[in-house]
Amino acid sequence: RVLSFAKTSLPLQDLVRFQVVTAMRRGETLSLLWKELGDDGKTIGIWRKHPDQGKRYVRVPLLPEAVALIQKQPKVSDRIFPYSPVSLSSAWKRAVAAAGVEDLRWHDLRHEGCSRLFEMGLDIMTVALFSGHRDMNMLRRYTHLNAKTVLESLEPQLADPDTSGPSANLVVGPWSASGAGTS
Repeated sequence: RVLSFAKTSLPLQDLVRFQVVTAMRRGETLSLLWKELGDDGKTIGIWRKHPDQGKRYVRVPLLPEAVALIQKQPKVSDRIFPYSPVSLSSAWKRAVAAAGVEDLRWHDLRHEGCSRLFEMGLDIMTVALFSGHRDMNMLRRYTHLNAKTVLESLEPQLADPDTSGPSANLVVGPWSASGAGTS
């Protein structure tokens, strides 16, 4: 809804979608370089904030939608999204205000991205690889799971309870003194 109120020359829709599918920080997104895109286009190198080391270089996986959004951008600069943080923030705030939405910040898109990665069934370490979180407690604060979406993502695994799911390979039967199955 907010995007329908955006009056800007920035590709705000692409930037919003990219933020959600990557869960990156705004500064990371705006500093992405074409030369750091992996040969296969499915990873990108970025400099991430580190409390003790300043910044550290890491390679981050890109979901297919993020790859498509990158490929859609014109190569007019060394940067994939060559926009200033101030311009992006201003355009976002104007669109949010025009839409009449209260208390929606750009950073909230990062929270949404983390939640969606978990809803896809990714484990906490994999989500941390995408988002750059080193503190798992902080990552938990970013995550707002939707039970219905989680169940929908699990439907393929839960379709046949006899052959899939977390208990599919459990041995059920008499137990020996050592605790292992005796069958």
